[in-house]
Order: sequence, then C-alpha cells, then structure tokens
Amino acid sequence: IALQEDFETYNYMAGVQVQLDLLEDAVKTVTRMVELEPEGIVCYQMGANVCYLREDYEGMLQYATKFAELDKENATPLLLMAKAEKGLKNDLNTIVNLTKAITLQEDFIEAYQMRAEVLFEMQQYTEALKDIEYILAIYPDNEASLLLRGKIKESQGEVESALEDYKAIVDANPFNEQAYLALGQLLIAQKRFE
Repeated sequence: IALQEDFETYNYMAGVQVQLDLLEDAVKTVTRMVELEPEGIVCYQMGANVCYLREDYEGMLQYATKFAELDKENATPLLLMAKAEKGLKNDLNTIVNLTKAITLQEDFIEAYQMRAEVLFEMQQYTEALKDIEYILAIYPDNEASLLLRGKIKESQGEVESALEDYKAIVDANPFNEQAYLALGQLLIAQKRFE
C-alpha cells in the first residue's frame, strides 16, 4: 500500500485487522476503501461487519443501508440492517428488515431465526412459532430453533412439549449449555427432579 494504493489489498488488510481484533485500524482501512471505490459493495459489507464487532450500530446501519442501495437483489444487507436495528433496540424496524430479507430470499434461515427471536422477545409467540416451524421443517435438528421452540412452548404453558425440545437438544449435544440450563430451570420450576 505504501508503494501503490490498491482496493483489493486494502480489502485483505481489513480482513486481517478484523482477525487480529484491530478494529480501529479496520475502520480506517474501510474508510479508505470507500474513498477509493464509493460504489464498491465489498467495502460497505466489510464496514457493516466491523461496526457490528465494535457495537457501533449507527455506523453499521449506515454501511448496511448503502450496501442495500447498491445491491437491491441481495438479502444480506437487509439482515445487516436488522442486526443494526436490533442493536439500536428498534424491534419494529428489525422485523421489517428481516421480512424484506425473507421476501428476497425465501430460504434465508438466519433471517427466520432472528425474526423468531425478536418476535419471542416481543411476546408474539404465535408468529415466532411459525418461523421456527418453517426452519425445523427443513432442519429438524437445528439446536437454536429447537431451543427457541421449547422456550415458546414453555411461555405458552406447554411444559411437556418444552421438555421434549430441551431433552432432544441435550440428547443430541450434551455440550449445549443453554439447553441444559433451560431444561434444569423448567424441571426445578415444575418440582420434577428426574
């Protein structure tokens, strides 16, 4: 770079800076990338990811929004916008962006999972369950989805269904701490010591 500025070299450098947790340096590198190629999609995606790691959700939203403007058929910037909105505690905007992402890419499992989690936090259990059931129809062993379905069932008072989901996770992966905690807390709450 000292000899000749090159966008691709800056891109590699930003990636290495992120790996080494040199996030301030990565921000400077991404800023220079944007100056060199203001229409370069890669720099906006990298910028959004660096801001996410720094928990700079305002900056992340700006990068992701520009990424979405430049690549209108790509669902990824909408997911990044949703993550930024989530960080800013704008649940409604989070849901809107995730729904747009799913509309663009019908099988976007990460968007379905995140939308279900946000809906669960908003106590919209029926809607959250629809997204989880969609994922589990494709990936029946998805631990994150099984865990969330268990939590939804537990919140709806369906204790046996929740226990089944938690036990299925623990049986498949004895190292899943969240499933053990959920299972243990539910058993204690039910005064069942199995």
